[in-house]
Amino acid sequence: MRVSRNKELAIALYQAATGLHGKDLSVVITVFVKILVKEGRLNQVENIINEFTKYTKKQEGVVSLEVTSARPLSKKILTEIEKIWNGKSELTETVDETILGGIILKTDDKILDGSIIRQIKSLKKSLEK
Repeated sequence: MRVSRNKELAIALYQAATGLHGKDLSVVITVFVKILVKEGRLNQVENIINEFTKYTKKQEGVVSLEVTSARPLSKKILTEIEKIWNGKSELTETVDETILGGIILKTDDKILDGSIIRQIKSLKKSLEK
């Protein structure tokens, strides 16, 4: 799989800047911006920052987690869901009344669908056989 140049630059920045502070970090960022100017990629800085943010979260074990439910969930339930990922999640809650009940959890690479609508569709499919 080919990695985009923006992602390569984001990873390079992460590796160069990790653990640095103050003046050392400023030097790395200044050199990085000069590289972007030299390569004509300054107009890509927003995309590079997005790639940097995603890569940093992945390195730190932070999972983007989208929770969809038919009604807003209580803070207690959302906290319990976050505990499953050891508190290392960025949780976004979505309300979708069409799922009727239950929840759908989406991470970067998985979908766990425990919705009522999914169960009804599955039951209907099995009865059609």
